[in-house]
Amino acid sequence: MKRLITAGILSSLFLFAGVAQAATVISATGSNGNFVTTLENKVSAGVDANQPLADVGGTAISDSSYFTTKGYSYIEFALSGDSLDTTPVRILPPVPAFDQSKFQMWAFSPVDSKWYDVNALGFGDPEGIPLNLALGISPVKLYVLGTESGTFPTTVKLVNTAGSADPSDDVLVSETSVDLSVTAPVTNSEGESYLTLSAAVAGTNDGGTVELHKNLTTSAQVTVSKPLTINGNDFTLASPFAKTDNSNNSAIGIINTNNVTINNLIVNGTDSPTGSTGLHGINVFQSSGVNLNTVTTSNYGHAGVVVNASTVTVNNVTTANNIWGGINVDKGTVSFPAMLTVNGVSHHTESTAIWKDDNSNANVSVVDTNNQYTSATYTHDAGIIGTIYTLKAIVSQADPVVEIVNPTAPVTVTIDSGTVNPELDVSSLVDDITGIGTLPQITIESNTMNVVISAATVVNGGAGWDGVIDAPTIVSAPTIVADSGNTATAVLAIEVGAGDTPLTFSKAVRLALAGQAGNLVGWSQAGAFHQINATCSADDQTTMDTELADGADCKTVNGADLVVWTKHFTTFVTYTQTAIPTAPSSGGGGGTSAARKAINLASLQGSANVGAGQVLGAFTGPEETSFQVDSAQIVAVKTQLVALIKQLISLLQAQLAAAVTSGTY
Repeated sequence: MKRLITAGILSSLFLFAGVAQAATVISATGSNGNFVTTLENKVSAGVDANQPLADVGGTAISDSSYFTTKGYSYIEFALSGDSLDTTPVRILPPVPAFDQSKFQMWAFSPVDSKWYDVNALGFGDPEGIPLNLALGISPVKLYVLGTESGTFPTTVKLVNTAGSADPSDDVLVSETSVDLSVTAPVTNSEGESYLTLSAAVAGTNDGGTVELHKNLTTSAQVTVSKPLTINGNDFTLASPFAKTDNSNNSAIGIINTNNVTINNLIVNGTDSPTGSTGLHGINVFQSSGVNLNTVTTSNYGHAGVVVNASTVTVNNVTTANNIWGGINVDKGTVSFPAMLTVNGVSHHTESTAIWKDDNSNANVSVVDTNNQYTSATYTHDAGIIGTIYTLKAIVSQADPVVEIVNPTAPVTVTIDSGTVNPELDVSSLVDDITGIGTLPQITIESNTMNVVISAATVVNGGAGWDGVIDAPTIVSAPTIVADSGNTATAVLAIEVGAGDTPLTFSKAVRLALAGQAGNLVGWSQAGAFHQINATCSADDQTTMDTELADGADCKTVNGADLVVWTKHFTTFVTYTQTAIPTAPSSGGGGGTSAARKAINLASLQGSANVGAGQVLGAFTGPEETSFQVDSAQIVAVKTQLVALIKQLISLLQAQLAAAVTSGTY
């Protein structure tokens, strides 16, 4: 099957000087230029009569579609001379002459300001072009345009015309032997080549693979209605056309099929319209098993990706500057549920990263595998409630700063464990002179403290504040002022804000210190410590906005967390207190002090109460610094000792009498 294909890539190039004038050569750059774009720009700006685009025979071209419809691509050569003179030179048509339906070689002459098809005419007027200073400084470029793939050996010759149009007067100056390696813009797993992605998709068998080898432009929707893999190889599919109907409403439509995979493709809607004729980037309709891996959709008037009654998995997806938002998940049915699964690392510039229109539809779902998004409900279309998913900002040691630029889009910032000096840059929302700005809803998540700043909160850092907020960071504990008669021990100190630069907020900010319930809490700034003693009457935004005075704080408990509501940022510290022991009282008399423990020996009634190895009077309870024994206990002990001694004496007397009687003493 014969396919017309395009692209020009110089593979191997060998240069050598001719015999007549070794100082003048044809060389090759081997790099792709911007030839097609240059031609289109010339046409769109209007064809200058002094710089016409010449077709075969020198006919002017006034429509850039001449090039785009043929799908031409190019490689680039240059003509130069290392000793400048006025020798009239001409480039002969390539040998062998290319089939005009497969190849063309074009050049723009800076001498007469015309484009020439070198295949037919050679380059330059029949009498030749003087090799002058302009050519030496700015080499003439030749563009080889191919419409068939393969490797084609050819020779380009530079001749001295001697100012004569008679070919018999030509003298060889230099020649270049070139292997032209031309690659198709699109190929498939069956070894076929195509000019367009649509043609490649249509010509590839079920389960096959389509490969892009260059950037492409499509003038209508590329419809995929069979199991297929498209490898974009990081090239771009541009789609500068308008929607005509639902069969032509996106750059790529995956329609009524299954098991379609698109890898490493950029789909770009620059120059496509907005409004009712706007496009989606990729529209998936009633299809299952669709995978979009490292796919980017950007600059569309509608959604970047639509999951319409389909099952789609995206991995490392990027959406940017799409007017409706990033990904729409909608209109699932029992037979065709709409399910989006998000894997990898996502990137979105839109405030609405993902949205579903109707939460009451049980057949519509979003699975956020890596917990990259926060969600919030919204109401639209006569009370229908949907969900908007907003991408969290991940702050890590590799990227410790997140920039917040949208004053209305909610932002969730997650601080990776071990990140040093994490920061939120809100400078674009803050006045450079006053240091005052309005913030969107900002949620900061970390292992130690979660922070919630409500939407439309005004922050004031004063003149000179750079608009950078330090995210919660564990720091060394400041000096803590304990209650009188107590010592304080710090448990956790966390800085949030701007160091010693006071940051105040028009609305209450919620700080949840993880696992700190039961501890005391205070804050420190510029060396001054302040306890937070007030208890919050409620743990909700509306109440705290109303009840909390400017610069004030209160505390409450939520499960294992200690919650602080505040209208300022600084260093917050949790701590415990221990009472300082009272010193022993001086002077006589007195009973037992409540702060001390007296040793009670009243239980020692007789020798039977003293166990082997027991130390009489030893205290085995909590350690005390002092103790007292009252007089009554002393008398009791004395009485017990006297009785014990009398018993021992009586026992000894009896034993002695028995010994005397028996004569055994």
